[in-house]
Amino acid sequence: RVLVVDDVSDTGHSLRVVADHLQRKPVKELRVCTIYLKPQSIYRPDYYSRTTRKWIIFPWERLEAVHLISKRFRDNRTRVSSTVRALKDSGIRAGLVRQLLKIDALDRKD
Repeated sequence: RVLVVDDVSDTGHSLRVVADHLQRKPVKELRVCTIYLKPQSIYRPDYYSRTTRKWIIFPWERLEAVHLISKRFRDNRTRVSSTVRALKDSGIRAGLVRQLLKIDALDRKD
């Protein structure tokens, strides 16, 4: 028996690849579980907590989200305050946003 667990079935492509691969193995039973399911997903897990269309920022992805959002705002020459506001609106505390922006700036110097 195999239980595949993932955070979100967004496009569903990676879960489809995993499920197809495992179904070619001698697996008696395959179940897939995710926290979130996006309506556009091509793969519907056996179990999921809820469906959402929203962009999800998991706690372990905050730095990556800050990097992507700040890059988008930098490319559009938007002020840092707009970046901070957008990140706060996504649910990340203002103090943490500023810390993550500092880390992101240090990473860009490397």
